[in-house]
Amino acid sequence: MKALKIIGITMGILLFLAAAVLFVLYQRSNMETHELDEAARRQAPGQFIELADGLSHYQLGGPEDGPVAVLIHGFSVPLYIWEATYQQLVEDGFRVLRYDTYGRGYSSRPDVVYDAALFRRQLLGLIEGLQLKTPVHLAALSFGGPIAADFTLHHPELVSRLVLIGPAYQLPAMGIPRWMAHLGAALRSESMAEGQLGDFKYPGEFPDWAEKYKVQMQYKGFRRALLSTLYDYGADIPANYTRLNELDKDIFLIWGKEDQTVPFRFSDSIRARLQVEFLPVEDAGHLPHLERPGLVNPRIADFLEKGRTGRPPRVSVSDPSQYHSAFLEELRATSLYPGITLQDDWALVDGLPDTTYFPSTILPLNTPVTFSGCREKRCLELQLERLNLTSIRYRLNAEQYAAGYGYSEDTVFLAPSFLMASEVDEEEKSGSSYFSTEYTGENNGCQMAVRLGENDEGELVAKVLYRCPEGKKEISLETGPNLYKQ
Repeated sequence: MKALKIIGITMGILLFLAAAVLFVLYQRSNMETHELDEAARRQAPGQFIELADGLSHYQLGGPEDGPVAVLIHGFSVPLYIWEATYQQLVEDGFRVLRYDTYGRGYSSRPDVVYDAALFRRQLLGLIEGLQLKTPVHLAALSFGGPIAADFTLHHPELVSRLVLIGPAYQLPAMGIPRWMAHLGAALRSESMAEGQLGDFKYPGEFPDWAEKYKVQMQYKGFRRALLSTLYDYGADIPANYTRLNELDKDIFLIWGKEDQTVPFRFSDSIRARLQVEFLPVEDAGHLPHLERPGLVNPRIADFLEKGRTGRPPRVSVSDPSQYHSAFLEELRATSLYPGITLQDDWALVDGLPDTTYFPSTILPLNTPVTFSGCREKRCLELQLERLNLTSIRYRLNAEQYAAGYGYSEDTVFLAPSFLMASEVDEEEKSGSSYFSTEYTGENNGCQMAVRLGENDEGELVAKVLYRCPEGKKEISLETGPNLYKQ
């Protein structure tokens, strides 16, 4: 018994000493020593708005009548992470909102559960409280991706297009008690700040990144907010991405190929669930909009404003001889897809054969291809992307000098039939499957149809028809090695 008593006393002393050591380490490592009060917020840029769950820190810039883009940051780095994108979009005429999610930056750290509903309420409160023109575009980074997806699913009428940059695919499983995670996070405060540099491929280009991050770490509630998010977020993130397909939203997925935070391989997981435009970014980590701003941010602007808004290229020239080059330059400026050089090799010629053949292998899955060209003051651009074995997404721009323009886009299914539109003439057959789209533009009442199909040899068959008051004119695609470039 005496031995057991000695052992018990010894264990008690050891536990006391261990607790004392942990307390000392906690006190030394814990950065949360200040209240986020009015005095602290005076040093913050931007403005504040009182919402249901507390104050939200935000910056709002750009023309009041511009299309609205809302930038949602990731798990813990607040709104300054969007600096380059924010400036780009403001310069391009957008009304841009970036904000700190609850528990981050200078926004309140409410003592609540940090679940999907909290972040959804905050974003809805900002849109309504700031009286933003809806629908808005959402651009979301990392953990902002799940927030954007969840918000869009609950409020589809408020969202137009989405941009997802390295979106989180799943949160890590928390296999330890909260108190233990809280203690560990406090003891690792310094390394947590330094760890933010792991988001970059070239961290040396951002020497003040860790110090900038530490500012928010000094305010009480930061660590609790992060841990509650990990434990309580609750939404099924992969399933939400899949459900976005039901809403038929245009989505632009951007991913740094050297991303170590949300590894690039997860881009395949996202694309397997969700129909997206895709931009893989070479030589960039988790934050390609910061490491490759000259590439990524203009592409975001192009996607939001010009990629799928229904705005065809607009050209204004006084000399018809200059129209050809001016139109092609405008197409280059509005081009959505990466790695494509618009060519002047798509002949727009009356009187050529109805059909032109070229290998259908130019339309692999999820790889957009663009054709364009001009002839006799008439210019066309056709972008095609095979989504699966039976459906193709197209975007068509047409413009005629001094006569107006036309625009059409849709996702269509290849039909197992020879019939094209309303025509049943045997001469109109041009493949064992096809799609056809028609619209009336402003080209002096002309109606244009694009016909695209596959023949039994696996070749793509395409032609463009103008039906004008004076009669039908045919424009065929002319094959050649420089017709397209991927």
